[in-house]
Amino acid sequence: MPNYLEATIDRFEDDYAVVKLEDGQTIDWPVQNLPEDLAEGDAIKIYIGERREETEDMAEKARAILKELLKK
Repeated sequence: MPNYLEATIDRFEDDYAVVKLEDGQTIDWPVQNLPEDLAEGDAIKIYIGERREETEDMAEKARAILKELLKK
């Protein structure tokens, strides 16, 4: 299974690009997070990557909060 989604820049609205996925769903994507040279109709790939360290940090914070709540 690929780690990316194929999509098209459908249009631009204010500070967002409306990105249309292959299945017809749309995502409002901040223009500031796109390459400057993209235009309406351009095909793009959205890569999906795991952020394991951030996930572990969030889990540790959740455990600490739960531990503190259960003390009371």
